[in-house]
Amino acid sequence: MTFTGPGVALGQNLPDPWEAQQIVYYHLTFENGGSGLRFKFLSDSGTKSGADIDGFIEEVLAGSPTTVPFSMQQTPPDLIAAKPCFVVVELDEALGWSFLPGSPAIKTQDDHMADYCALMHVDTSGGVTPNQAPL
Repeated sequence: MTFTGPGVALGQNLPDPWEAQQIVYYHLTFENGGSGLRFKFLSDSGTKSGADIDGFIEEVLAGSPTTVPFSMQQTPPDLIAAKPCFVVVELDEALGWSFLPGSPAIKTQDDHMADYCALMHVDTSGGVTPNQAPL
């Protein structure tokens, strides 16, 4: 199952200087109810202090990410980043859905192009594809 929508792809380059203050993890799922799709974040979604993204990706791939629950209300599928951070989005594997191959996995509105950058798709084997889901 794939979803597409409006928006533009994120930029690829990090601003200089740039230093992440935290990691924000969204474990996204959905329900198909009478009024259409309803997205929600699974309970392990949250934040992690620091910037050890490689270590955190290892935790996610091992199925055991350690996070602190969000302190503010989050409305899926919107992703909120209030300070410089790594944003990790994991799709609920039980649903068998994926990002559309060859397309940007995440988009933003034109007026936020400078705010979000350097999208990397990491698959379940740890393979990395810059700026789009692999073909």
